[in-house]
Amino acid sequence: MSPPDLPELDRMCRRHPQTPVIIDHLCLIGRLGTFPEEQIAALCAMAGHPAVMVKIGAFYALGAKKPPYLEQLPLIRRVVEAFGPERCMWESDCPLQALEPPNTFEAAVALIQDHADFLSESDKDQILVKTAENFFFKR
Repeated sequence: MSPPDLPELDRMCRRHPQTPVIIDHLCLIGRLGTFPEEQIAALCAMAGHPAVMVKIGAFYALGAKKPPYLEQLPLIRRVVEAFGPERCMWESDCPLQALEPPNTFEAAVALIQDHADFLSESDKDQILVKTAENFFFKR
């Protein structure tokens, strides 16, 4: 899914509000190297649907496409502020994250764990572990 798909997703979420939806790869915002405000706003507006979640990852495919991925932090901050850490989950995007060095799983985890200083330790734990654990294993 990418930003042009969000209006249709919004329509479907209004029609089926109880259906869980997970938007992968930060909706591919940044895949062309920039982070357009209108795309970020459209993604964040989806937070108005309580059953919508966002996977935070695929950093190798967004922005500068190489570690440490710091240019992606403002997007991540906006998404976490909109959805809350309980509806954001880190994604490995296995095996693609590690196919082209210098991209590694360690660098993808480090973006959240070491560089997202706007997140508390409990927020980081929520995004890196608990959101996926709660959704996939405790339903």
